[in-house]
Amino acid sequence: MNTITITALGTHWWIEVFDDISTERRDGISDSITTLLSSIENRFSRFKDDSLVGTLNRERTVVTTDPDLKVLIGHGRDMYRKTKGAFNILVGDALIARGYDSNYSLIAMERAVEIGNPLTDLDYLDDTWRLSVGLLDLGGIGKGWAIDQIAELLRNEGIVEFLINGGGDMYGTSEYGKPITVYLEHPTEKDVYLGSATIENQGFAASSPHKRRWNTSRGEMSHIIDEIPDLDASFVIADDAVTADMLATIALLLPSTDFVELALAEGVQHALFSATTGRFETTSGFPFNPLE
Repeated sequence: MNTITITALGTHWWIEVFDDISTERRDGISDSITTLLSSIENRFSRFKDDSLVGTLNRERTVVTTDPDLKVLIGHGRDMYRKTKGAFNILVGDALIARGYDSNYSLIAMERAVEIGNPLTDLDYLDDTWRLSVGLLDLGGIGKGWAIDQIAELLRNEGIVEFLINGGGDMYGTSEYGKPITVYLEHPTEKDVYLGSATIENQGFAASSPHKRRWNTSRGEMSHIIDEIPDLDASFVIADDAVTADMLATIALLLPSTDFVELALAEGVQHALFSATTGRFETTSGFPFNPLE
């Protein structure tokens, strides 16, 4: 097994290659992944003023033919429709007001915020994106999409068996011919796991309002805006990482019945956990294994 470790997009990345490859080839693949993640960050990070997203937020327009930006915004618009506005890529101003800014100040501000509608306040014409209300934030999509881009890179390199772990969100094929085991971390208790699950040619994502939470003069804040009370963690398995990433976040935004309906329509398996009530529910197809 060859392990590649990288720090990018504000998190740590571990890529496990189970194929038998040389050290030189591993290092070359590592360089390619580093270049890919740097390109993604430099184009789409809300925290970089000169990125495409940063320029759009600052200038209200950005001229670009970048096809990946179209794809990412397309994912956001699609989920905005499907969740009736609960999943929204134009909440950047609200996150900044909570202190989740480019300096990670974690200092909340008492001011009105603008949250746009990506269907009506964001448009593309003549190679130009225009934003009229709100600030674009691709945080609920970008990491999962980046994982899928790495998976494509590895496949193009002829790598068959691998696991990509980007700060807990993953995509894996297989490990020496067997499904890959992932562990479901307890959202509020350190070094405690709820159990495990397996993935095989699938993406996995977990989300919790407790992972990024801070105290401010306005009370306790989270990177999840309007999260559902008494839901402390979601775990989602999908055919790709970007779908798992989005649905794991959406699970914290929608009432349970609405989320279950959406998850069924999207063909994903999931588990939902409430530390307050002890509720732990999984779909019938979620490959959960309790710890012995």
